[in-house]
Amino acid sequence: MDFLLRVMQPDTVQPWVGLLASGGLQINWRQGDVEVEAIFDRARDEQVVYLTVGENEWEEPLHSAYSLFGLVADRLSTTGREQPAVLA
Repeated sequence: MDFLLRVMQPDTVQPWVGLLASGGLQINWRQGDVEVEAIFDRARDEQVVYLTVGENEWEEPLHSAYSLFGLVADRLSTTGREQPAVLA
């Protein structure tokens, strides 16, 4: 829940939330060519965020993924602000 409180803004699109077979949780956001997938799975000791923009992909452990999500937060907005993400 802390992750959602830290990354969600009032105009962030609603994520898809699903349960994993192991009892973990998967949260997905998709808007245009941006997709963010967060996995929280204690059974597999996995807390990771995957980010895809077009054909580019990044993976970060949860503790360092907040800034990664922040790079595309405007593109996951319901107000339709399409700004290019600058990722290194």
